Amino acid sequence: MTRRLLSLFIAFTIFLLVGCDGAIDTSSVQDEKQTNESEKQVEEKADINLESLKVHYIDVGQADATLFEFQHKGENFNLLIDTGNFNSSNALDYLLDHGVDHIDAVMITHPHADHVGQLDKIIENITVDEVWMSGYTITSQTFERAMEAALNSNATYHEPRVGEVYDVGPLAIEILNPAKIEGSIHENCLAVRLTYGDVAFIVPAKAINMGIRIKEEVFF
Repeated sequence: MTRRLLSLFIAFTIFLLVGCDGAIDTSSVQDEKQTNESEKQVEEKADINLESLKVHYIDVGQADATLFEFQHKGENFNLLIDTGNFNSSNALDYLLDHGVDHIDAVMITHPHADHVGQLDKIIENITVDEVWMSGYTITSQTFERAMEAALNSNATYHEPRVGEVYDVGPLAIEILNPAKIEGSIHENCLAVRLTYGDVAFIVPAKAINMGIRIKEEVFF
């Protein structure tokens, strides 16, 4: 008697779950999941204070160095993209003058001396969690010093590829380039889309002229 009742219960449960076409109807579960995810994204965006984001386009002469600085829930975050030229310490000096003692990630767009130039000095003076590079290598003393400093430090070394997505606190980083290492160093530099709340950046901006596929809704 007990087995029969159990069988009837199972059959009735399946009848409730199965639609006319014989497939289990999970649309309501999926809709609820999508709704919950959308609500979560809205809550996360609302929790981001856009005024906390500061973008420092550091004056390093004929070179590049950009610092993204922001706070979230009492925690400070720093992302540095390129490190200035090898024949100066102006990028490092700027970071120290602004009280930067920790960098979550240093991203080197490509290995030329005006981009990777002060990486070794920065690693020696500031705590760096991660170092990202395109994967291209060149035979220059500047690049060799930078690689040696990165690999001998406590920083994690990584070579991102197109389509990968990372988070530094509330800052989302989407890798736009490169897909693989081949051809010109400049055309296959490391390029990213940074999204902070409703604001987005493409770095480096010249990546747009390199034929890199990017989304249209980009704000500078």
